[in-house]
Amino acid sequence: MEKTYWNKKGKYQKKYDALYKEHVPAKGMAKTIKGELLRCISRLYYDVYNNGLCNDKTYEIEFIKSYFDCDIEIPLLVKGNELEGYFAIFETEKELIENTYKELEDLTNKIIETL
Repeated sequence: MEKTYWNKKGKYQKKYDALYKEHVPAKGMAKTIKGELLRCISRLYYDVYNNGLCNDKTYEIEFIKSYFDCDIEIPLLVKGNELEGYFAIFETEKELIENTYKELEDLTNKIIETL
């Protein structure tokens, strides 16, 4: 994907950057729901793009799910749980990875639109 928050070209990049700067602390949990939503999505983003979602991001996913009262399905996370590992997916599941990037982008847009 060419226009992503990962490469600083997300759909609402300027708003994302301003909200992040205002609400997300340099370390630790945010003091506001807005800040914590942004912190959670940025931590998911980082882990997907840097680590193949190898770290446990249950808290982040559950926090976002509870805010939107919906079921969030991140394809890479679901598949990784099935296979008990994520890096094996990269060799065989290009479509799954692309769908994960799209879902993450859509979820980030939804958060920014809500805030």
